[in-house]
Amino acid sequence: MDDMDDPPDTDWQTGKSLPERLVYMLTNEMLADVNFIVGSDNIEVKAHKNIVASASPVFFAMFAGPLAEQSEVPVPDIEVDIFKQMLRLIYADKFSLNEENVYGLLYCADKYLIQSMKNACVRFLHSMIDLNRVWNVLQTSIDFSLDDLKIECLQYISRDTIRCLGSSQFQSLAKECFSDVIRYERLSCKEELVYECSINWAANQCRKQNISENDENIRSVLGDVIFAIRFPLMDVEYFAKNITVKNILSKDELLSVFQSIHTKSEGLFSFEKRKQTMRLLRNISHADGSVEMIKQYMDNAEQLFAATDIYCKTLDINLHGVIVFVPPSRTIQTKVSLRLKRSQDDIDVDYLHYRPRGYQEYGDNIMSIEGDNLSCVENFSIAQDLDTHNVPLETQYRLRRNVWYTIEATITFNKAPSQWGNFSNRNRMKNSVNRISPAYTSDTCRVENVTIGNTSVVFRHIIGRDPGHPLIHTLISGLMVSEV
Repeated sequence: MDDMDDPPDTDWQTGKSLPERLVYMLTNEMLADVNFIVGSDNIEVKAHKNIVASASPVFFAMFAGPLAEQSEVPVPDIEVDIFKQMLRLIYADKFSLNEENVYGLLYCADKYLIQSMKNACVRFLHSMIDLNRVWNVLQTSIDFSLDDLKIECLQYISRDTIRCLGSSQFQSLAKECFSDVIRYERLSCKEELVYECSINWAANQCRKQNISENDENIRSVLGDVIFAIRFPLMDVEYFAKNITVKNILSKDELLSVFQSIHTKSEGLFSFEKRKQTMRLLRNISHADGSVEMIKQYMDNAEQLFAATDIYCKTLDINLHGVIVFVPPSRTIQTKVSLRLKRSQDDIDVDYLHYRPRGYQEYGDNIMSIEGDNLSCVENFSIAQDLDTHNVPLETQYRLRRNVWYTIEATITFNKAPSQWGNFSNRNRMKNSVNRISPAYTSDTCRVENVTIGNTSVVFRHIIGRDPGHPLIHTLISGLMVSEV
């Protein structure tokens, strides 16, 4: 029960704190000298001018400035429950935040310039960013001009673009929010998907406006956002079969795209690739028995563990997430937790490449590394019908060249009877854009180098762990990275 609705206390002063006494006076309207008429139902809420003025420069101007108002103040734009929660903060310096009230309380904080409330709301919104809620948080960041929160939302979308754009919430975005996403420089997907999701969004807007979903209306709804789609980067065959046959682009725009494709120059649409998050994939197959090993452990344990050292050979990179391999199962609900740490040793990478047995002495200590987490994610739910999963970190982290880092993964799942999926496509882990050096293996570690473009990363995996504490190096299958 809210303190403002508590029954009267016969002794409300003795032994009570100042906030408790103030809340009692507010609840029982003792010495109240201002009457707020709140919400669409015009509910009366009494309060004290000096107390609310002490918390808000807006209230101070109302009651103490040259334009001081009378003792009755209309507040039609805030519902009564939210207004009372704001008063609770002012009087007691505490309040409860949840998904239902955070927008309303942020509106109050913004309207009345109550910075402590605004800070608390923004912190709560940061904690809400995940696949299901990122769009609501992004929209809120735009509504209240919260640039840092907006950037964090866009970075999250960059790390998991395909799933984010494929969500049903994306199609319902407001135009400004939709525009910011499509224009974002770091979307990590093909431009064909950006186009298709944009068309689906526009079609949904047509349905909302009760107009026909034809090409002309879709183009009108998209407006100048269409120029943020990088048509020259699309596959030529896809462009010819799916876009030239529609009236989304004008003849001049189609001509500009073809000219850009053939001349490698920019016309009406950008020819510059987005700064995508790349997938650095290791070469893992059935050959090492890891699939069967993981299935066996998942049938008999509640958790699996993995630890991988990584080392950037060529340049600094941004780490956005980790690619985790877990066999698909129809019945096992799986969650992943990741921790990124700074390794405590500085073994020369070339020494590892040519003399991997020299690393044996470090093999037994890898899981006992202490130190602060540089970035992490806790209990990330993964799909049941896939074998590789992009697990985004809560915040991206810049990995420095020539520095060893350690990624620790904990895979947690229930004990339901296993029904395993099909592994016939397991070799798709071998990505053609990755150049993978031969692996060097000793009794305690496996070292391999993976290169994509200008980025080269060494993976160092510990093997041969105690079966009672299963540590399987293939659980960590790769990284989601971008160049700095």
